[in-house]
Amino acid sequence: MREIHGHTNIQREGQVFICRPEGGFNIEGVKEYEIFFEQEVERIKDKPWAIVEVLEEFGTGGPEVMKRIGAQFLWCSNNNCRCLAVVSRSSMTRYIIDTFFPIADMDIRIFEEKDTAIDWVSTILSKCEITG
Repeated sequence: MREIHGHTNIQREGQVFICRPEGGFNIEGVKEYEIFFEQEVERIKDKPWAIVEVLEEFGTGGPEVMKRIGAQFLWCSNNNCRCLAVVSRSSMTRYIIDTFFPIADMDIRIFEEKDTAIDWVSTILSKCEITG
């Protein structure tokens, strides 16, 4: 069995997941995260929800890892996730999102500050509640 590389700290505040991936990921690290995350989503997916992805300590991964992460976000979109806020100051972030996360049904935005990202996803979710 290969060693697991990469770890994600996850906290949930209502219908918002705040995820902080740390280190460089391999496939084993991504799979470990998937199992935990899917169990957590099962508890809240009946209502719209969102993700704030804080990339301050994210060390990325190879193309196969990034494609798998993109597939995870597609799964999220198919399970009632309405938006993804990415917190990053890296100029590579837009390239990574455009290349590996082409998800038509999920609004994805990049922010430099976590608080601004949280405000944005909260606004999106509150609109979902109003429109029903």
